[in-house]
Amino acid sequence: IKKRKIKLVGVTGSVGKTSTKTAIKTLISPFYKVSESIGNFNTLLGISLSILNSVETDPDIFVTEIGTYGRGNIQRICNFFPPDYAVVTNVYPVHLERMKTISNIQLAKQELVQAINKDGVAILNYDDNLVRQMSNQCDGKTIFYSEKNTNIEVNPSIISAEISLVGNHKWKILLPAVAVALSMNIPIMKIEAHVPSVKNDRGRLNIIPGKK
Repeated sequence: IKKRKIKLVGVTGSVGKTSTKTAIKTLISPFYKVSESIGNFNTLLGISLSILNSVETDPDIFVTEIGTYGRGNIQRICNFFPPDYAVVTNVYPVHLERMKTISNIQLAKQELVQAINKDGVAILNYDDNLVRQMSNQCDGKTIFYSEKNTNIEVNPSIISAEISLVGNHKWKILLPAVAVALSMNIPIMKIEAHVPSVKNDRGRLNIIPGKK
């Protein structure tokens, strides 16, 4: 990736990784040549395969979700594929059978933020206190997004376009994608033109027409 000067956007979090990854690709694809990881391939092997499969397309940007089952997993992935943009959606008590505590989950997820260098950008969910704290671990720039706080740079009030996403969680998917696009110096008016194209991934709360 570095030899080809491809920028890497890494997305992690307890939930919402795949949908957020897809939303990011949708918003930035009109402005850059973008490839993404396959489905929810978010391990070192899965990401490696996705990158190898995208080499022929010669993208400017590669967007991938990054999963973890324990501390050190994300750090190892970042050693191979250093991120230029780190997106963290949330920290929830999932995989506790392996992680044991919510604190371990936070520490595992923030490895993505710690991998950002001084020229990189961390996009963090301000509404999640454990994610908000990760800004202290970032050597680069931090951009917060918030569904609730209009004082935060990226919030629902800056979007006036029609939203195709379904469900109360729509802002949790859309806002981090908008923040990534803004961090790439894409003007908000140009971003808004493509907001209606952001839709729920297949199998994730889609509207399916019935008989009547």
